[in-house]
Amino acid sequence: MWSPALTPMYNLDPINQQARPNTVYVEGLSSAARIAPEQGRLLGLRAGQVINGIIAQRPEGNVLLFDNKALPLPTTMGAVGDRIGLQVVMLGGNLIARRLNEPKTNNAERAQVPQSAGSVRLSRLSADVGQLQLARFFSPSALQSLTQQPELRPLIQQLGQFLLSSDRLQGDDIRRLVERSGLFSEQLVRFSQAGAGLSIKSVMIELRRLLHASGSDTTRLNGAIDEIEARQIETLGHQLQRQTQLSWLLPFHDQPPVFLQIGYDRGAQPESEREQDRPSWRIDMSVPWGQKQISLNVHYAQEQVSLKVWAASPEVAEQVQSGESQLRRLLQRAGVGLHNFTVFPGVRPDGSNTQMSAQRLNVDV
Repeated sequence: MWSPALTPMYNLDPINQQARPNTVYVEGLSSAARIAPEQGRLLGLRAGQVINGIIAQRPEGNVLLFDNKALPLPTTMGAVGDRIGLQVVMLGGNLIARRLNEPKTNNAERAQVPQSAGSVRLSRLSADVGQLQLARFFSPSALQSLTQQPELRPLIQQLGQFLLSSDRLQGDDIRRLVERSGLFSEQLVRFSQAGAGLSIKSVMIELRRLLHASGSDTTRLNGAIDEIEARQIETLGHQLQRQTQLSWLLPFHDQPPVFLQIGYDRGAQPESEREQDRPSWRIDMSVPWGQKQISLNVHYAQEQVSLKVWAASPEVAEQVQSGESQLRRLLQRAGVGLHNFTVFPGVRPDGSNTQMSAQRLNVDV
């Protein structure tokens, strides 16, 4: 005999209930709110996203209304009725909603509000990735100066395992440096995995500790650590968005460092589906060599390379141009053809890097 007690009962109450995230506010940051990753997924938030909405008042507090969703906000992020924009970034494994259009305050009011250590740090990591202090720190003269101090020599020797040699440079050396010098340390921390204890940044942090204990100025070293950490976080941020873009540096013991960005591109205008499936890579490199500064843009697809070079010095531009035939022979040995080779005299314009800068996060993760 059929019994209704055995039939499961369904209703629409769980669907009609609006789930609200338990937002945790970042201590000391009046214009940022931290949201746990699972709460961000509930609202469909992702790193790099910009949301615009209107602040409304609810019994439990202020919320930002956007796309038929409600994001709880601290009262310091605006008044009811304000239309604001928030940028979603990742920091320390958590989503952070940061206000873009800050309310204007005069200098007197701004001076009366002390900035916390967390606010200053967020401001540093939110800036574009720089290279000035890293270029100064890894210059041969600066490293030689540090070697002159006996108490620092053991750390400089540890740092030496991450320094390349320009006259004995091999592809395997570059790959090993990128994989093992600490670029992916933030990724390992993000996913609670144990990483290698020794990296470029860990040696620099220990070096800073010794210099600080001896009363030496660490301003330049602090800036270099911030710049290298910003590259780690930027790389992690793109990976969390399922994008392949690496931002790192190649330090040398006999020349200035090389800064590079490596990005994967599926192709904007494929001629066929088969061509679309083939990988396309873009590499941007720069060497801050003063008046001999040089920048490169490399595009690789279908066993073909297109190369653009900007040389600040006419002499360097001429040397680069004269090396085209040798470059073709080296690429042919590797089974790669040189499709296009262009040398521009002068410093590379900022607008020439639109491909990579468009993918870069405003706040590094």
